[in-house]
Amino acid sequence: MHYEQSFLEKLSNSAGHISNEVLDIIKNIDRILSPENIENIHKIIASIQQTTQGLDTTRANLDRLLIEARATLQKGDALFAKGDILFAKGNTLLQHSDQLILDVDQKVQKGQFDLKTMLTPLLMQAELSLRNVDQFVQKGSLIMDKFEANPYKTLFGEHK
Repeated sequence: MHYEQSFLEKLSNSAGHISNEVLDIIKNIDRILSPENIENIHKIIASIQQTTQGLDTTRANLDRLLIEARATLQKGDALFAKGDILFAKGNTLLQHSDQLILDVDQKVQKGQFDLKTMLTPLLMQAELSLRNVDQFVQKGSLIMDKFEANPYKTLFGEHK
């Protein structure tokens, strides 16, 4: 005859093993929830919160630096635009000079030697061009001096 155990008999036979496993689980939970581990978890959470706050501040600082860098780049673009204008005016001056030379040469060949009236337009144009060159060089010199004194501040602005 074959005797088969009932469910309750099987359960009662393995009850000791199950209770030992449950006790092991409870001991492991107790170790995880020990005061030392709870304190470490608190420290980890505080550290994460502090790091997060630092990231917000860093992001705000980077945003501010980017705005200041854009403003500096715009100033540089404006300076280059003025340089382009200066170059164009210099080119115009050269063209006027070439034309004046041709005019003076024609007048001299025709026997007209009134240099004052011939050179007055050239001198006025040259004076205007030299003023523009002087302004450009002064602004460029100021920026270079500022950059040499403090490159970071020149590029990104003053850190508040």
